[in-house]
Amino acid sequence: MNLVSGIMFVIMLITAFVYYLVPKKAKPYTLLIISIAFYISLGWQPLIFIVFSSITTYIAGILLENKESKTIKRIILAITVILNGLILIILKNQIFVKDIIVPMGISYYTFQVISYIADIYKKKYEAQKNLAKYFLYTMYFPYLSIGPINRYNDITPTLYETDKKFNSSQAFYGLLRILFGIFKKLVVANRIQILIATITGDTNTYQGAFALFAMLLYSIELYCDFSGGIDVVIGFSKILEKMAYFT
Repeated sequence: MNLVSGIMFVIMLITAFVYYLVPKKAKPYTLLIISIAFYISLGWQPLIFIVFSSITTYIAGILLENKESKTIKRIILAITVILNGLILIILKNQIFVKDIIVPMGISYYTFQVISYIADIYKKKYEAQKNLAKYFLYTMYFPYLSIGPINRYNDITPTLYETDKKFNSSQAFYGLLRILFGIFKKLVVANRIQILIATITGDTNTYQGAFALFAMLLYSIELYCDFSGGIDVVIGFSKILEKMAYFT
């Protein structure tokens, strides 16, 4: 689903409204339900894979925390990383599974859960025992579409927080961030794409320095397109008082 589509903004608007309407203790679970519903809307197959990755790394995190033997810990870590890594490689490259829909954000959530169990292995923090909260960490829908990849200890303090009330100044900042992201994606990146298409579409006329210029433009286009999407995600999360470590 396009991050700057009308449907996506309707989903974000409804999410923000419902989030501040429900009781404090229900806020994380409300976000989880909306995230699951969002993923289901993309099809059942993608949901199966993200649930599998979430459950395997959730169990692995608890096992890594409870086991004393370094050898057993290394085996658990290796099996979990290889298993989730293989799923990513097979699905992204359509190996033996040409009829299966590649889950949206599979690269983001795979690297995210792998970073989680790697940190548990290194004893950087305790494993999450609440399965619903862990699912929220892996399935928070805004960053599934474009990222960023979040470290567990960076995002969860605000992701699980329930005491925050609606902050108009924070919401205004979040809205500006969203608009800035849209500007970068739809205005800057899309216009640059037209220039690149013009140059690459007529290589007889545009040679030499023009080719170099097109390469430079392509780098700028990639940056604006990706960072614009990240701005939308961060802006929306700012409205919900999430992802506070991003400024």
